[in-house]
Amino acid sequence: MIGSNKIHFLKGYWQDCILLESNNHFALIDTGFKDNYIEIKESFDQLGIKDFEFILITHFHRDHYGNVENIIRDYNVKTVYLKEYSGLDKYRADGKDASDEYRKQEKEKYQAIFEYAKTRSNLVVIDDLVDELNFYDYNLKLYNTKNLIKEIYEDKNSPYYHQIVYSENINSIMLLLKIANKKILLGGDLICTDSLDKKAHELPNKIAKEINCEVDFFKLNHHGVVEKLSIFPSLKIYKPKVVVITNDKKYITEKSKIDLLLAKVSPNTKIYYTDQNITFEIKN
Repeated sequence: MIGSNKIHFLKGYWQDCILLESNNHFALIDTGFKDNYIEIKESFDQLGIKDFEFILITHFHRDHYGNVENIIRDYNVKTVYLKEYSGLDKYRADGKDASDEYRKQEKEKYQAIFEYAKTRSNLVVIDDLVDELNFYDYNLKLYNTKNLIKEIYEDKNSPYYHQIVYSENINSIMLLLKIANKKILLGGDLICTDSLDKKAHELPNKIAKEINCEVDFFKLNHHGVVEKLSIFPSLKIYKPKVVVITNDKKYITEKSKIDLLLAKVSPNTKIYYTDQNITFEIKN
């Protein structure tokens, strides 16, 4: 029996904070920037939230993990899903070059979240053994659960063996949510990279071929900042009816031209931006 089910994309620019609701139960995909917590908490409290079944962090960038500790402190969170942070990222969350000091600070932050979550919740480190979750009426399929940056770094056959060359975005999990007859794709920040390593370069479109279906809702990868050549093969498969971009339209660069790309594969697609809270009720 399908009950009351909604997905909420909370207001914010360059951040993800996605709230799943099923039969008055709640779960979170990413937690937004720490500086935005007051506004995020107001949204939770307006919905009368006391408990979260889980928090899942798609990758270790501060616009995604920013409020894990705040939420664990203020609410009862049953389970926290983290993907291992490698400390091997070439670029910071803001796209600038990462220094050794930055990587050290992020490793320390990861460890602090790890320890705090372990004492307050059931902590699960995502790896190849966690590729599917069930949340009441939702089924969640996880893609890109391996720590790809670490794998390439340690691969003696890779041209980037023991080199720091990738953004942590390459480690971002994508999720396909199925509920009733609807499919919701959350793209995280997974992007293609102009890389000699095919595992990284081809990953987003490889996942699209694996998913191999049209979707009703698509949270576009990397806050809408995607170049046309990297996203177009995926869009031709997904043909989304609705696209959500976790950003303000004014920040989307010309090279993305996402509206033009969507017009080629799915002319009636509606595009929403998170300059305000967006809620979709999922019906049969």
